[in-house]
Amino acid sequence: MVRPLHRSRPFPIAGGSPTCTISTLRQQTTTLVRPDARTASPTSVWWMFATPYNFTEDFFIVRAVSTSLAADGQVTSAFIRRWAALGYGWCAFQILSLFPGTAGYVGAAIALPLWAAHWIMTARVNRTLATRNPAAPLTHSL
Repeated sequence: MVRPLHRSRPFPIAGGSPTCTISTLRQQTTTLVRPDARTASPTSVWWMFATPYNFTEDFFIVRAVSTSLAADGQVTSAFIRRWAALGYGWCAFQILSLFPGTAGYVGAAIALPLWAAHWIMTARVNRTLATRNPAAPLTHSL
């Protein structure tokens, strides 16, 4: 009997719930950063859904949000470094999760805890930023 090279994963990482949740949180985070400290528009995170950008856009979003947070000066640089490292980590492993077989399973198994830790840190930084000032209104980036 011929066996398939790989079986489908029950929960693909790329394009799944982590992507939707984190894009919403990042949009909120960028909105909470002082407008003069933003390196990207809060609405620009939605580019992650446009093919072929969606495979690499997460990396650029992590970079833009982390540089905005650093420019804002409300959170420590150590926190931003950890937040960015977790963000880059889950971005890389979610791409690996698209590969068939063991590589995909390993990528998904590593991406999910990294994503969860990044989500928790994002929620914490949003609370910190929200206590300082009310969110600034969104502006369109297009």
